[in-house]
Amino acid sequence: MKKISTTLLIGAFAAAALLGACSDDKKSGGSTDTEYCGLITSYKAKANELDSVMNGTDATAIKAAFTTMQGEVHALDANPPASIAKDVHLMTATVDRMIEIFDKYEYDFTKLSTAPEATELNTLIDSADYTTAQSNLKAYSKDTCGIPDDTTGS
Repeated sequence: MKKISTTLLIGAFAAAALLGACSDDKKSGGSTDTEYCGLITSYKAKANELDSVMNGTDATAIKAAFTTMQGEVHALDANPPASIAKDVHLMTATVDRMIEIFDKYEYDFTKLSTAPEATELNTLIDSADYTTAQSNLKAYSKDTCGIPDDTTGS
């Protein structure tokens, strides 16, 4: 049961930022679409590292992976294209809250699975706004950047 809950949380976290997008426009003082797509590529590489860390139980390694991923999410959120900015901001806020909760329980998913915040995490992940944002970012990433959807099983 713990493994299923952990997998759900990790999958949701990974999907949150993995689905960032790139822009056709040069933003004032911001990234070009090539630069923004580069941020997505960087995120995807880090997300793959996160997957391997999550197979273990080393809380220090898990925390380091999540902290790295949070940095990647914030990089995507620094200057997103206007058409997806709302979605990227929502994803960032969701990831930040997840990290806050994980920190509180020292990345011990056994403790977290019985914590009151476990319900909050599920609510965040299952909310209509969150799933809509994921869908929008996933489509934009694929259609604009040409980044294939490889989130099978999440």
